Amino acid sequence: MTRRFPALMMAALLVVLGPLLGTAYAAVPANFTLLYEQTHYQVEMDGRFVATTRVGMRLDSERAVTEMKPIRLPYSSTLADQEALEAWTIDDQGRRHEVASGRIIDQPETATGTSTFTDLRVVSIDFPNPRLGGELHYVVRYTQQVPYFEGWFSVVANVSPSMPTAYKEISIDAPAGMALTSEVRGFIEDEAETREGRRHYRWTLTDQPSRLVEPHEPSSIDSGPRLAVSSFSDHGQLAAAYRHSAQGKARVTPAIQRLADRITTGIEEPREQAKALYEWTSREIRYVALFLERGGFVPHDAETVLDARYGDCKDYATLLEALLAAKGIDSRPVMVNASETYWHPAMPVMIYDHMINYLPQFGLFVDATPEMAPFATLMPSLAGKTALVIEPDGFSLATLPVAANRQTIETEATLDENGVLAGRTAIEGHGYPELINRHAIGSVRPGAEASYASQLLSRDGYRGQGRLEHSEPRDLSTPFAYALDFSLEDYAWPEPGERLPFPASLGAISGLRNFIYLGAQPERHQPFICLPIEYRERVSIALPEGDMAEVLLPPDVDQTTALGRYRAEYRRIGMRLEVERQLSFEPQGGPIGPTVCGSQDHPTLKALTRAMARDLDASARL
Repeated sequence: MTRRFPALMMAALLVVLGPLLGTAYAAVPANFTLLYEQTHYQVEMDGRFVATTRVGMRLDSERAVTEMKPIRLPYSSTLADQEALEAWTIDDQGRRHEVASGRIIDQPETATGTSTFTDLRVVSIDFPNPRLGGELHYVVRYTQQVPYFEGWFSVVANVSPSMPTAYKEISIDAPAGMALTSEVRGFIEDEAETREGRRHYRWTLTDQPSRLVEPHEPSSIDSGPRLAVSSFSDHGQLAAAYRHSAQGKARVTPAIQRLADRITTGIEEPREQAKALYEWTSREIRYVALFLERGGFVPHDAETVLDARYGDCKDYATLLEALLAAKGIDSRPVMVNASETYWHPAMPVMIYDHMINYLPQFGLFVDATPEMAPFATLMPSLAGKTALVIEPDGFSLATLPVAANRQTIETEATLDENGVLAGRTAIEGHGYPELINRHAIGSVRPGAEASYASQLLSRDGYRGQGRLEHSEPRDLSTPFAYALDFSLEDYAWPEPGERLPFPASLGAISGLRNFIYLGAQPERHQPFICLPIEYRERVSIALPEGDMAEVLLPPDVDQTTALGRYRAEYRRIGMRLEVERQLSFEPQGGPIGPTVCGSQDHPTLKALTRAMARDLDASARL
């Protein structure tokens, strides 16, 4: 549970900002074929195990050959040991070549980006002289020496849709007294056998073709073949194991009490106290990824986090829990998956990678880990997810709320006689647009604001200059807003017969133009992430004095679909032309989750975004 804002926001940023390329859906040529992957687990009663994995793959493209990099297999050195037992290649003539021992390296993981304290190591296998049609093979033994929780053994397996899989096998040899629960889709399950006090399990998958990975689809584990195995039959066992390991970590010490009292000085209302404590934790604790011992699951105690002034998500949650308790405000730790995976099996497996807090007194979920998330605003990657709430004497499963995401853009501009459009755009968001805006503006280096403003303009094809004004992105006590003063050269010539475009989402980090890319695929065959959003944009352009008696405005638009509604209304008021645009996107989700649409929704989405695209390109005729 060691992620920070940039990594967690990536999926949402792609949904909002990433242009999609229209591509026909079909079985696609792959760079590799997975010839076989066989993993055998030898499990002990306390949750320790030895996993031996055999892998063979074939290089099917010149790209696979030219971009071939060493295979990297990470592990935690305080929890486990890992060794490459052998590795070899088979050339296109069928000859076997052993990989020299000097090309198999066990070394510390090099942390990049976010500050990290880590015990991670990596076994790296560098295969020499890869050839088209050649094969790569290796055998690795992984020994889990310390279980994450006493008695917990967990396996999750799936396949990569971008690589054909000829054969995949998972087998488990466990004590007969260790009851294993499984959830299977697509794999063939053999009947389990008991021999000499051990229980033997086996699952196989064959001849899985590759397919196109479509933009914004959730993890392949949500809709593709998958296998989940756990020695815990229900989430109550995992909750109890976490409570035991975290016992006393959120204790209210004198230092915690003094800090909580100081932060809430002059604040009497409990919800406002909780907000102040949340904002202090988010602002004052520095995120550091901690991969030490059982650091992935067990937090440090709150006072240690306070003294160090750094921690990861579970440390943020634990410190906030202690500060809230100091003011008599109850809270519970919450485990959730913050990746593109929405699947939540009936029994606990290792899918949780993030921790937040639940405040039952207010019915709010809060996440102090993202540095710039306002109180009770969750990252979009958490919206609609099923989460495990660690109750004092049990557990509950909760569906995390989907924010009321919205953004308003007001643009006031003047077109002069030289074709220059100059004015100001004011932008304010709520929900994930606010998170994206805060993060984007907060990441601009001091002194680079003018360059960033120019990038926002040039991204949309405009030539000119801009100047940013904004509130403080890290001040969570007030809503965040920013404005862009702009001057665009050669925008439109104010002469009869010339065309005058109405800018859309001018200067916006995300807006209507970005949204239309969600429907840009010619067709879809997979579900896709679809967060609800409302955009309101108003553009007003003052024309220069002159002979403008007749101006032909674009037609109004009102496109209503089962997924939402888009409207655009144009008008002239004296020498000023205006348009008001509004998108209300209200998807209902599907079987995977409330923020995941089905492929059958794509034609409806496409009809909506096509109407938007036509309108956003509309111009007035002077």
